[in-house]
Amino acid sequence: MRLSLIVAALLAATPAFAAAPGPGGGPPGPMPDPATAVKEMDANKDGVVSKEEWVATNHRAEAFDGIDTNKDGKLTVEEITAARARMAQGGGGPPAPGAAPAH
Repeated sequence: MRLSLIVAALLAATPAFAAAPGPGGGPPGPMPDPATAVKEMDANKDGVVSKEEWVATNHRAEAFDGIDTNKDGKLTVEEITAARARMAQGGGGPPAPGAAPAH
């Protein structure tokens, strides 16, 4: 449970998951959709986000590890979508034991 809260906090503090400030620095706007977030972070344009690309865009390495559910060293749109769903449900950590990994 504690790991879930830590990962949720790290995700919320990262640009791909944090809401962007509104016009004129006002209230935050909506978060970019996962596909847009991947495109913005994917420096080599291979369709996924490596840990190096993640860290290079001011994200915490620990958050990457919690989102990369299949542990292949790459974040996909599906893994980011799943992480956001876990955050919305009050979680944020890896999926429950026995849950199918994201691909």
